[in-house]
Amino acid sequence: APREQRKIYLNVLRELKYRGIKSMLCEIKKIKVFEQSLRFLPLSKEHLCTDNISDLYEYISDRYDYLVIGSDAVLNWKQNGYPSAFYPPKEWRIPALGYAVSAHGLEYNSITYEQKRSCKDSFGRFCFIGARDSNTVRFIQQNGGTDKLEHVCDPTFFISVESVNKNAGEWKSRISKKYGFNFDGEYVVLMVNDEDITREVYSYYKEKYKVITLFKNTANSDIFMYDLTPFEWVKVLEGAKVVFTQYFHGALLSLVVNTGIIAWIWQEITAFTKASFTMLLQAVCHCPRFILQSRVQKTQTS
Repeated sequence: APREQRKIYLNVLRELKYRGIKSMLCEIKKIKVFEQSLRFLPLSKEHLCTDNISDLYEYISDRYDYLVIGSDAVLNWKQNGYPSAFYPPKEWRIPALGYAVSAHGLEYNSITYEQKRSCKDSFGRFCFIGARDSNTVRFIQQNGGTDKLEHVCDPTFFISVESVNKNAGEWKSRISKKYGFNFDGEYVVLMVNDEDITREVYSYYKEKYKVITLFKNTANSDIFMYDLTPFEWVKVLEGAKVVFTQYFHGALLSLVVNTGIIAWIWQEITAFTKASFTMLLQAVCHCPRFILQSRVQKTQTS
């Protein structure tokens, strides 16, 4: 999606503004590493990223038999725009399937009549819709998409740790050489975009463990591993004593490799945002313990 593409490069500029040139270069390297990792997936060599939805669907219709839409918050047009390529239009000529689609963050109770009618028309052109969370199930049901609707899991659950382990030695060697890091030592992982929280966590753990940062940089860590592939992420998370995260997929990937998590819920919890992260914790962790940022803020100001 073009809007998501622009957001990626805005993050680069944000790193330059708030953290300097070194941090900006790390962000660019991170993007390139993820793009290079696509070669491990069975994808076609051709791809198209355009703001023109008609051109996009014309391109797909002439080449493919099915369109698979998903996963993640593709149905939230606040971040993807509306109309978007994730809602098949009337002109669509081949069957569409949705897998692990989500409307996370979309306040769909206040959408217009025209938008509701458009959603109903679009959902009617799906031959199957797999929704990632119960909030999205409600959204689709309220807008006429009840036929062939199923509640499905996030595709992260299907990661084959056994396949990742085939090259584990090579990946561990590269990480150890680049960062001077010993996998035999004990360490914790931070995936948090909040300096106050990282400062507290670092001060608590630094005497006993190495503190590793993934995804978002922070001054409150020993090492920022900024250029890992998704497969290398698996190995780093797998070896951690605990992962402190505010991200849905950071929590999910940690649970897949059987690593304990401490979850930080940074969003204001509403009926439209609860479904992904908090429901994951409540479903997978039988006695979940997670921290709501709004509660901490109230405590700090009282």
